[in-house]
Amino acid sequence: MLTQFIKIMKQPISKKLWCIFTPIIMTSSLLHAAGDGWMTDFSAAKEKAAKENKLLLIEFNGSDWCGFCIKLNNQIFKQEVFKQGVKEHFVLVELDYPRNKSKQSDELIQQNAKLKQLYPVRGYPSVILADAKGVPFAQTGYLDLAPETYLKHLQSLLPRRDIIANLIEEASLLEGVKKAEIHMQLLSVIPKRLAHHYPGIREQIPQLDPDDTTGYMAGLKLDTEIKQLDQAIDALYDEKNVSKAPDLIDQFIAERKLSENRLISLKQKKLQIQTSLAKRAGKLDLLQKHVDEYITNNGVSGINKQAALMRKVGPLIIAKRNKDALRVCKEIIAISPKSQYGHKAIKYEKVLLDRINIQSAKDSGKANGAN
Repeated sequence: MLTQFIKIMKQPISKKLWCIFTPIIMTSSLLHAAGDGWMTDFSAAKEKAAKENKLLLIEFNGSDWCGFCIKLNNQIFKQEVFKQGVKEHFVLVELDYPRNKSKQSDELIQQNAKLKQLYPVRGYPSVILADAKGVPFAQTGYLDLAPETYLKHLQSLLPRRDIIANLIEEASLLEGVKKAEIHMQLLSVIPKRLAHHYPGIREQIPQLDPDDTTGYMAGLKLDTEIKQLDQAIDALYDEKNVSKAPDLIDQFIAERKLSENRLISLKQKKLQIQTSLAKRAGKLDLLQKHVDEYITNNGVSGINKQAALMRKVGPLIIAKRNKDALRVCKEIIAISPKSQYGHKAIKYEKVLLDRINIQSAKDSGKANGAN
């Protein structure tokens, strides 16, 4: 069961969270944008969680500029079913980073700045689940879900705390490579950017496994090489020569033995560059060809196939090729209507059908007028 859970947790995450600029007016820095029930004093929240034997749900948001933060609040956090359902397990903590800090005290601004370093989130909104001491065990963010479903999502993350604790206990009974292997399992469950909350887990592996039987050091070396690849691609962007990036990625892949997840990530990066270039040049047929070749050549299926197909939809809509966009949306929905991409495709489908019907009515009117 534990091995199966860890395998699931290691699947690539296809969706990234991005915030859009959407100004709103703050009514009070002491109240969460979703309403009351949220604490801003982190120390007080930890004390409350310890006293009530609860966990912490910490939200990092930008309440006056982050569009998805506002959507998370309105769609989920404000809803009564969420407010009631979350009480059982969590003390709610808001860490707000607004552009307008005039309604925040100096103490609050300083506290939040320190916590942003302690929990180095990559985007807003970020939601971190932690124990009463503030030690994190899971991380999530905005998902386009109903409040009830979001609660189930949070509940599905709770077993990670026990899994981490059990692995730490198991590691304490072992030595050498066996202990290093458990540490690597821990690193596959603990959110990567939050692993420093578990001192010694990463640092001990080289000493426990000096011959790198686990491949941990080789993995670190590969991480460095991938960062160097990213820097080389950035340089090509700066030189306005990014058309060379796909070949650079192909060469990188050919020269190394990569895990499935790393291989998928690099091929997705290549596809992103190819489709971006084709879109910029207005070559939509080439864009679609890149997507189709990526899917066919790599045997892409499931949510990763949906993510790839979604790259076709936006450019086709912008080009007013509504029927082509509708066809792709139907293909995405057929794979899974319940995934994040399935939900998005269903929304696009409704809009596109309306546009097609309106255009058909206009064409019919013109034809009748001509007669």
